Amino acid sequence: MICVLLPASITISILHCQAQEYTFDLDKIEKRSFHLGGYAEINPILFGLDRDAAFYKLRFYDRDEGSTIEKYDATLQLDGSYERGITRAFVRTNINLNHTYEGWSGETTLYEGFLSLKPSPSLTLEMGKKTLKWGKGYAWNYFLGIRYLTAGETTYIFEYYHNDTGFTESEIKDYFFFIDKGYDTYISTGNDDLLRRASGMAKGRYGTINPMRNYLYLRVNQKEPFDILYFTPALTWIFNVDDQSFSLSPEFLYTGFTNLELRLKGAILTGRNFSDYGEKQNDYRLELRARYYF
Repeated sequence: MICVLLPASITISILHCQAQEYTFDLDKIEKRSFHLGGYAEINPILFGLDRDAAFYKLRFYDRDEGSTIEKYDATLQLDGSYERGITRAFVRTNINLNHTYEGWSGETTLYEGFLSLKPSPSLTLEMGKKTLKWGKGYAWNYFLGIRYLTAGETTYIFEYYHNDTGFTESEIKDYFFFIDKGYDTYISTGNDDLLRRASGMAKGRYGTINPMRNYLYLRVNQKEPFDILYFTPALTWIFNVDDQSFSLSPEFLYTGFTNLELRLKGAILTGRNFSDYGEKQNDYRLELRARYYF
């Protein structure tokens, strides 16, 4: 008879492995039929007003708001989906509440809501409202642009935007002259008819963010500079080619907290009289955005 003696530690280890049972949690591997997610966001903004600008005169001619005003935004976006067999239902809603110098306001918008049927891997039928992405735009279009990423993870985005229906430099100047005339009339007589007409025009194309024809857009961001984890600074420049006015916006993004995104952003607006950015109601703005994902 031949006997083999094993060390006690090895014998115990073998016996332990033989006695151990393999278990797993079905909840962790099974795909859930129902999903609910989204984010909640708060966004306080401070505006530094330009009291000589056309849009300041248009909006505050009958009131004195001082040198700054505040705005507070709160947003709740919810994504919900349900899947069973070949059927999938999806809903995305956005609830926005904000407070400005005019008081409180709110709006609920259905971004997406559709029913999808997939009877085979190669066939999908959808019905409802769905957001579709066309092209690879970053600022506008839906334009001519390039995106370049360096080995050091610096991203450059440069675009040229042209809008055939935008206003020419002379057309936008005429509008600003019209506001000035209305303001002078109001100061001297108290009659605000011209300003009311100008305000109605501002609700159309004159009041859009980029009302003129030609703009350049440049954005540069650097991921984790100086090895600062979860930190991304960026700089955005929008230049009006027609009148040489522009906005310059630095921002700082930090994502070091679980499911929480913090963004601090500023903007400086510069331009001569009767120019696009020179006649905006504010000279600068500063905002903080805190977004929590769930």
